[in-house]
Amino acid sequence: MLVKSRPVDFKKDLPDLQSWWTTQDWPKMGPNMLGDHGYIAEDLTGAKLAAAWLLPIDTTELALVEWIVGNPKVPHEIKGIGIQSVIDACVDKAAKLGKKSLITMVKNERLINRLKSNCNFKETESGMTHLVRGVK
Repeated sequence: MLVKSRPVDFKKDLPDLQSWWTTQDWPKMGPNMLGDHGYIAEDLTGAKLAAAWLLPIDTTELALVEWIVGNPKVPHEIKGIGIQSVIDACVDKAAKLGKKSLITMVKNERLINRLKSNCNFKETESGMTHLVRGVK
């Protein structure tokens, strides 16, 4: 199956992405929380399969890959091809930005296994609780 990833176009893609996130009980993220390096995978018909964001960490050679999400209406196998495509796009962008390592935090076992087996991520820790808070 041929899949291409392209940069996220918030005007065109945000409603779909927000619906994907809400099916997973995630908050609806807006452009101000996502950054400029979002990628969405599509098949040759233009069907959206998956998305992810590269979040570079200033003053380091490290970047986060986050908000990895797949279209809930797409079969897991096809969604997985889309996830691999957006991860590849994030890796390419990270290299262009001079980043040497990527980190991600994942709870879903299927996604963990896919990232380890198909995208060269290594597991470092498990059982973590991630906390978030606002800043004035």
